[in-house]
Amino acid sequence: MTKSSSTSHWDKLVERYFEALTTEAEERRLRRFLCSPEGADPRYDDVRAVMGFLAVGRQTLRRPARVRPARRVRHWAAAAALLLLAAGGAGWWIADRQRNVCVAYVDGHRVTDTETVMRQAVEALDAVDRQLGDPTVEQQLNDMFHTLDADTPADAQS
Repeated sequence: MTKSSSTSHWDKLVERYFEALTTEAEERRLRRFLCSPEGADPRYDDVRAVMGFLAVGRQTLRRPARVRPARRVRHWAAAAALLLLAAGGAGWWIADRQRNVCVAYVDGHRVTDTETVMRQAVEALDAVDRQLGDPTVEQQLNDMFHTLDADTPADAQS
């Protein structure tokens, strides 16, 4: 077979390939030809690209999808972050409970019994609570300022 007749044979086979008329055996021969030095001609670039694309597509359809190691690392990192967040929250909650202890000092002694401390707090608030007839802070301040106004001489006011 001469080179030109060989080339025309492959050109016809390429046309049949693009028209989807080739058999599996013809496609295998065409693939082998395209991988040979004679098939490295730039005019066969299109068919090489299409065949390469289809070959990759077939491979991805045949093999099952597998989890990439990077994806596993992200899953473990997310799990570790959640665990760390939960541990931090639990630690904060424990520390907060230990910090919120009722403490009162009665006659110089530390008292931590909750009921005793609450009773002492209520008694302290009752001691400073204003009774119904007692003057308010505003009334007491007004009395003080009126007293000051009355004590100043008339010539100092003008």
